[in-house]
Amino acid sequence: METTLERALDDAFAAPGVSGVACVSSSGFLIASRGHVPLEDPSYVVKVMKSAAELNPSSQDPPVVGLEGKGVTFLLSEKDGVTVIICKKKSIGSHINHGSSV
Repeated sequence: METTLERALDDAFAAPGVSGVACVSSSGFLIASRGHVPLEDPSYVVKVMKSAAELNPSSQDPPVVGLEGKGVTFLLSEKDGVTVIICKKKSIGSHINHGSSV
């Protein structure tokens, strides 16, 4: 029987452009993943989310954080003590401005 977590991972991984999805506990331990999420230590993501939450401590909603690196974008969110990481590879031409002329 497939769990709710497994279904959610499968659904997120099936989205266009997604190369990996991972769930990390509040202690920084990997709970489950699909695909490739290029992180050596997922506990850093939990620290990022805790720091982001401190920016607006009165908010009832947890933050959503986007991080861009060379060739990859990470989208981070948290629910019920679980941090979700969605990894998207950047397309090769996404940074080219086709509308400018010299």
